[in-house]
Amino acid sequence: MLNFIKQLIKEKSKRVSTFEEVSERANKRLRKLLKYVFTNSVFYHDLYSKQGIELKDLEHIKIENLPFTSKKNLMNNFDDVSYDPLIKHKYIDSYVQSTEDYSAWYQNKYKVIKTSGSSGNFGVFLYNKKEWDILRVIIMNMGNNLKLNPFKKIKLAFIVDTRDLHAGVSLMSDIPKLFYDILVIDTFELQKSINEKLNKFQPDLFSGYAYSVYMCAHEKMSGRLNISPKQVATSSELLTNEARNIIINAFNCQITNMYGASESMCIATSSLNCQNLHIAYDWNIIESIDEFGGKAINGNSGNVVLTNLYNYSFPIIRYKMSDMISLHYGSCPDCGSMYPVISKIEGRREDNLKFIREDGSEETVYHSIISFFNDPNIKSFRIIQKEINYLEIQLLLLNKHNSDNAINTLNEKLKNMFLTKNLIDTVNYNFVIVDEILVNELSGKFAHIVTFESYNKQVTNIFINQCH
Repeated sequence: MLNFIKQLIKEKSKRVSTFEEVSERANKRLRKLLKYVFTNSVFYHDLYSKQGIELKDLEHIKIENLPFTSKKNLMNNFDDVSYDPLIKHKYIDSYVQSTEDYSAWYQNKYKVIKTSGSSGNFGVFLYNKKEWDILRVIIMNMGNNLKLNPFKKIKLAFIVDTRDLHAGVSLMSDIPKLFYDILVIDTFELQKSINEKLNKFQPDLFSGYAYSVYMCAHEKMSGRLNISPKQVATSSELLTNEARNIIINAFNCQITNMYGASESMCIATSSLNCQNLHIAYDWNIIESIDEFGGKAINGNSGNVVLTNLYNYSFPIIRYKMSDMISLHYGSCPDCGSMYPVISKIEGRREDNLKFIREDGSEETVYHSIISFFNDPNIKSFRIIQKEINYLEIQLLLLNKHNSDNAINTLNEKLKNMFLTKNLIDTVNYNFVIVDEILVNELSGKFAHIVTFESYNKQVTNIFINQCH
């Protein structure tokens, strides 16, 4: 706690006021990080050396001239990314498999965050205690709009997936208890149980996955949930304008949104006065890259490329992500904030399911639907949109003879979602138990979600001959 408070004071004492000052600070941190990885990381040293980049070049090289990294090549070269002999695949894999305590520290030194991405590769990221404190400070500086007072704690309720070493629950477990009284609720609990816990706790700050908060907003409007938070905060999933408006109307308070990932859990946040996502640019350099690897311009969307400036334990530099965003470089055009903004975020383009109602109106279901499949009996799954309003849901189960529980739970969650989106009479779906779900040979991923457009383009043996 003492180190965290010191870091908090340090950050507040070094406030900057212009985008140019933010950029200068980010550039200094980038140079320091690049020199560090070149001399301490076998992976980055080899990656840069193969491109003809020498140590002396790192003082002035433009970030766009550095090679890209990705989850796949970081995980494939896991043992060479970090300097620390404790961070080896066999040790971390064993730890992840044996540990369910999201508040624990690996070797009392590292917070281990497990990803739930669509790649078939091993996926974890690590933060040491100093880096974890910096992350918490970023969130408090960027995302908290309530005054901190150790004599009057903020009652914070957070709905999150508690079943694994995921980013959200790991972070919430370390929110400073000096300032917060915390209630963590599993997003997979029955809605009735969630309502009961929230009604009893009466949070000042209500936070959670965008979809979970959206569902609670409907419960509030129905009269089953009776809370009046001073602020609502969403994270993890794409917050649509429709969901934002329903949440604001239900709770009669302003909402903030945070965009992050396991690779850096607070990349950008909105504020009470501005809906734009302001990038914590002095700690996260964000690029938007087009399909040719160049800078996306004129408001066009491109892939997120992240450089995490505070993580030296498992460095993330020019890391290509799946999300599609549009950037506004420079100060925020709406509120004048010194931080650049994400002007549009589409989520993972390949994972968005679009449906058409009888009246011709469209509705989108985003990739966050994959969280529904976090069941101990589901080894893998695939959602195939074979028709515009029909889904085939393939399930690879650990125990085929005990399929009813998994299917019934999934069916209930899907029905609730389609009901809230006014799609209950529009979308049909069917569950199919399969023996194998293969990696897509073109993308190297499992393709958890195959959209109608993709299905029509690439109906191959990868999606056929798997069903009984």
